[in-house]
Formats: sequence, C-alpha cells, structure tokens
Amino acid sequence: MYGGANADMTAADVRQHSSAIKESDFVIAQLETSIETVIEAFKIAHENGVKTILNPAPMPEVGGLPEELLQLTDIIAPNEHETYLLTNVEISDENSMRHNAVYYFKRGIDTVIITLGSKGSFYMRDNGEMSMVPAFKTKAIDTTAAGDTFIGAMSTRLNKDLTNIEEAMIYGSAASSVTVSRSGAQPSIPHENEVLAILAAHDK
Repeated sequence: MYGGANADMTAADVRQHSSAIKESDFVIAQLETSIETVIEAFKIAHENGVKTILNPAPMPEVGGLPEELLQLTDIIAPNEHETYLLTNVEISDENSMRHNAVYYFKRGIDTVIITLGSKGSFYMRDNGEMSMVPAFKTKAIDTTAAGDTFIGAMSTRLNKDLTNIEEAMIYGSAASSVTVSRSGAQPSIPHENEVLAILAAHDK
C-alpha cells in the first residue's frame, strides 16, 4: 500500500485549511492519512455541523481504532474484512450485519454501510432503517479503488440529512462496477456520464 501525499498530511495541514471543511456537507477520510490527522479533521467538521464519513482502510490487522475517532464518525463504511477486524463479528447473513451495526451505534456512529463486493452493500441507521443494495453485474478485472469509488460517488449524491441514502448507494454501486472492470486505481474511476449511462440502462 502506497499512501503518497496522504501519508504526509498532518493535523497542522488540516487546521491550515479548516475553512474548506467548514464549507462542506461531508468530510471523507481513510487511513492512509494518519489517525491523528483524521481526528483533527473530524473535530473541525463536528464543531461546524459537517457530517463525517470514515472509510477504515487500510484497517490495522490488530488493535482496532481509537474510540475518539469512532465517536467523531457519523457514517462508517467498512468492507466485510475491515468490519470483522473492528467488531470480531464475521459477516455471514443479515443478522450478523445487524450485530456489526450495533457495535458502531454503541460508539455514537449514526449510519453503518458495509460493502460486500459482488453481493452489493448493506446499510443500517441507528433509527432502525436498513436495506440491502445490490451490486451491478460486471466482469471484475481489478478491485483496486472499488471501495473508494463507491464512497466517493455515493457522497456526491447524498443529501446532508441522509434521506436518500439508498439512492445514493445505488449510484455508488454503479460507479464501483465500472472501476472493477478496469485495471489500476485512479485511471479506473469513472466519469459521471458513464455512471448515469449504467443507471439508465438498468432502468430500462
């Protein structure tokens, strides 16, 4: 795993650009950036009513994540393996996904999204709302950046009050189906028109 510029970002860098956070609807972070830096960004977000989305990847194989980080997270979006490393509850069926979600609810996280590869994705909110979102069928060539694409694309469509979360996840699922059908990370991420074309074809 190569973190690139992510690995060099510090909490001081975040503070220097806090105005960008304050003006946002969502702040998304993943763990190629140091946890200290993510916590600082999420603190600024919470102080200014901005929702936080955590993609816990790459997830440490041992040790979990700091409680402070989880308490500052509004939406967490792990895959099956990442959530198992945090909760120690293996994903096998809907009931096990609910058990995973409860782990996060107890730590103050409102919304849990678990990505399941070719099986789609599951979400549950602390108010009991939940659903499965199917994956779009595609020939997978390289799954690199699939999770990043899903979360990034979803957040571009997500209302700040999360009232359209299922619709936004469908958009993210369509986007990630393109990503896995191509080689590479950044070059595989689709443009909006490609995602809309998939959705239009699916609706016919």
